[in-house]
Amino acid sequence: MSITESLNARSEGKSRYELETAVYEPSVKVREAIYKAKKASEPNRIPTTEVAKLIRLALKETFEGTKFSVKSHKYSMGSSINIYWTDGPRSIEVKPIENFFRGAHFDGMIDLKSYVHTELYVGENIGTVAVEFGVDYVFGRREYSEEAKALAATISEDDELFREECIDIFYGLRDSEKEWTKLGHMNFEGIV
Repeated sequence: MSITESLNARSEGKSRYELETAVYEPSVKVREAIYKAKKASEPNRIPTTEVAKLIRLALKETFEGTKFSVKSHKYSMGSSINIYWTDGPRSIEVKPIENFFRGAHFDGMIDLKSYVHTELYVGENIGTVAVEFGVDYVFGRREYSEEAKALAATISEDDELFREECIDIFYGLRDSEKEWTKLGHMNFEGIV
């Protein structure tokens, strides 16, 4: 398998739109953990620290072999969780998990924070339950190792890895910006 094939293995055959609109479907193990956390907390609302544990579980199952750091932050009138990782899957591949566990949405046009309630099918015996994740926002941040940067520098801008529906993704970019654009399009899971 070539480097390009390896780097794109997870998202093979998916368009950018499909990746951007992907929805995370939790495994049975994750659904059961969510239900257990819901039962242990106040009605329907799972605390931020428990949500962080659930995110760790979901990431571990979805992206085996990639080490993630999940940190929760509480502040006046809310909380957030930050996910950090080096190399591994692309940010766009982690985004569905971030969105699934997000408990609020902010609309800047009308300065309104609204809460998200999730309907979750747990299993035949329990059915569907309403869950509210106690964290407002979940953010992901991907870092790049020196090995990944060196690998990205060896791949030509004309490589099939960077072709997106006849759009030149490098148009008008400085060389330093091109390096970050290459890195953002590459999945280093199991490569570096």
